[in-house]
Amino acid sequence: MHESTPLSLNNGTDTMRTIASIFLLVLLVTTAAGAQSGGQPRHPLDPNATLVGQFDVRLSASTRGTKSLSTLGDVATYSFTVTIFRSENRIDYVPNIESIAFTSDDAWVDSKTTPQLFEMISKSALSQGLELGYAPCPASCSDLTMISRVIHPSCVKRLGHGIETSFVNCLPGSVAIREYLVCCPNGIEAPVMQQVYVESGSCVVEDELCERTCP
Repeated sequence: MHESTPLSLNNGTDTMRTIASIFLLVLLVTTAAGAQSGGQPRHPLDPNATLVGQFDVRLSASTRGTKSLSTLGDVATYSFTVTIFRSENRIDYVPNIESIAFTSDDAWVDSKTTPQLFEMISKSALSQGLELGYAPCPASCSDLTMISRVIHPSCVKRLGHGIETSFVNCLPGSVAIREYLVCCPNGIEAPVMQQVYVESGSCVVEDELCERTCP
């Protein structure tokens, strides 16, 4: 007659602890992977850039900060989202082109070329960023050293007309860079923006509707 071996409560407890540890490890790895895949916005050029913040730009003729845009026309109401990074000794503004929306004045939107609209978007991002305090704006326009850059796709397809206008990136990875020196002799609401450098990536694609965002 064989004697039965009594079950060890310690062995059962150890097994449960092992299973719980494995479950916790899998949960942590899965959570980390999800956070990495969702991740924070990434700088289009500098992998070491520091994420500073993100904000929505909503501007119209009656909104503060549009006085400097009068030469481009500030009749239409438009909005978009901007992510800001610090890259070396620069503040970089990266507009999300998929978020660009117009809500008034069909004729005004249709009268502007795509490069004109992206110049307007670039200056609007800078103006709003200054008002929100993301970059300094000295009162004196002499001896400026702080460069702000706007980085956006170099090649887009313009869809729709008027307030239904939207943009699709035709060549991911190819960007246009606009560099500005900015000062505020007349106050933060009316910054003076001097474009000092422009560089545009390729726009060589098969789709004939794709066009450059810089002239």
